Amino acid sequence: MPCPSHHPVSLRRVTPEGKTHQPTQPSILTALPILTTLRYFDRVPELAYISPFFIVSDVRHSATFYNDILGFEVQLMVPQDEPFFAIVGRDGVRITLKAIDPATPPQPNWQRHDFARWDAFVGTSDPDALASEFKARGACFREALADHDDGLRGFAVYDNDEYVLFFGRPV
Repeated sequence: MPCPSHHPVSLRRVTPEGKTHQPTQPSILTALPILTTLRYFDRVPELAYISPFFIVSDVRHSATFYNDILGFEVQLMVPQDEPFFAIVGRDGVRITLKAIDPATPPQPNWQRHDFARWDAFVGTSDPDALASEFKARGACFREALADHDDGLRGFAVYDNDEYVLFFGRPV
């Protein structure tokens, strides 16, 4: 599968007033002390996992991609003869896949706006080993393994419908 063409990655965002803002601090990391404090006082229930819901063009093809390229297991696919719904998973990560109809195609975030660079963030303890595994399996990388400006070490890959999944951890 050839890699899709894409726009340069940007951490900028547009404020409600219409001004462009370039973050000066790692935005994903600034919330961690607050969450830790809240959890310490037992005021925030612990969440177990999240399962992104991706509209895909072909459920069987997508499930095969997640299995063969990203090492996920197909946990559910229904109905068996002409599937329109599937759940794939690896370790504690689950992704829900659903084909709606040809008039409702996949719509990855980066195709909607340059500032929306990922469709899912997947935390991993060892992005280096995972990047090597995915490269050996033939994954198409959008962002190479690196320490990024937002305080994360990781990489991003495209799936077969051009959704972008970032796999990483805080630096």
